[in-house]
Amino acid sequence: MKDLYLTLPPFAPDYGGACETMYELGGLVLICDASGCTVNYVSFDEPRWHTRPGNVFCSGLTEIEAVMGDDEAVIQKALKAAEILKPNFIAYVGSSVPMIVGTDFEGIARETEERSGIPSFGFDCNGIRSYVEGASEVLLSLVKRFALPDKKSLKKQTLSQNQISSQLQTLSQDQDPLQKTRKKDSVEEGDSGKDFIFGSSPENLGGTVLLGLLPLDDASLEASERIRGLFPDLQSSLSFHCSLEDLRNVRYAKQLVVVSRSGLKAAEYLSETYHIPYTVGLPLESCDGLHKSTLVIGEDVRAYSLAKALGNADALDLFSKDGLSRYHTADEEEIRAIVSRYDNVIGDPVFKPFVKGNFVPLPTVSVSGGIFKETVNALDTKAIEERLV
Repeated sequence: MKDLYLTLPPFAPDYGGACETMYELGGLVLICDASGCTVNYVSFDEPRWHTRPGNVFCSGLTEIEAVMGDDEAVIQKALKAAEILKPNFIAYVGSSVPMIVGTDFEGIARETEERSGIPSFGFDCNGIRSYVEGASEVLLSLVKRFALPDKKSLKKQTLSQNQISSQLQTLSQDQDPLQKTRKKDSVEEGDSGKDFIFGSSPENLGGTVLLGLLPLDDASLEASERIRGLFPDLQSSLSFHCSLEDLRNVRYAKQLVVVSRSGLKAAEYLSETYHIPYTVGLPLESCDGLHKSTLVIGEDVRAYSLAKALGNADALDLFSKDGLSRYHTADEEEIRAIVSRYDNVIGDPVFKPFVKGNFVPLPTVSVSGGIFKETVNALDTKAIEERLV
């Protein structure tokens, strides 16, 4: 039976990606559910919650409120919380029950903003789509709302059509979809990137902005910090170690780097609006590819970046229907069939039962909820290659 999970756990859902994207931006995030989805998010999908809890709340949706469509109860809870917290924005995030009863989140957000004067959003998440879709929708909406133009930035970012054509990264089949912006030795496993601070300063405006940097894509917060360390001219990274001011200043970026699929739509919008060139992928050190056939399982951009750097490797994307990877599926039987064709498999430890050959564990929070520790630096391609046959 297709889409029947007998071995794999449920992967991070769309509301997890949506909330994670807004976590550090000073907003009031209200997950509209009875509490199950909120508990799932803070317990398994958000590593930052355990060290610095954010303004993410549960609406406490009751059966009678759901059946009667009592939107006023939800709005009142948000307005009362906003009086205390003074948030930068208010965001309503859907879940499974609101999907069934057809809650109008955009209408609720409009009503909230009219009453409070606080920018408000409604995201129609349902718990069925992948976290990549939820994160992508939220990041694009935030960029459209807060990264507004001014005359100075438009003048600074205006490029000729030839410059745009030469710099803009596209996903067309006749062009290499992964474009490296620089090459740097991989960061050692102990490097946590703690030299970086929250918020853009005037000194680092005009640098590189990372789009789609989420702890869900990594094994730990330290692993996400190492990605920031790959870019010496880093301006900011959305949405990890960032602020709303970083989001507003994204229009001053020299270039954008899409480090996961969730950042692609925002990059396309910023490129079209402000003519900022963008690239897709991580600048990993290339290997000689002398190992046997290898499959990398994970998020589309991350898996493809590692597969391309290793050489003689393909990528399997679990969260999108199309993209850079050779395969796109989350179905257990299809994954088993694909895995059987390769001598080496790299992926979260939950996939180990599928593998008869050599397996290299590379855990991610989006798949196993952070229960596995990192045993090899996901950016250290040489160390990973040493484990291949």
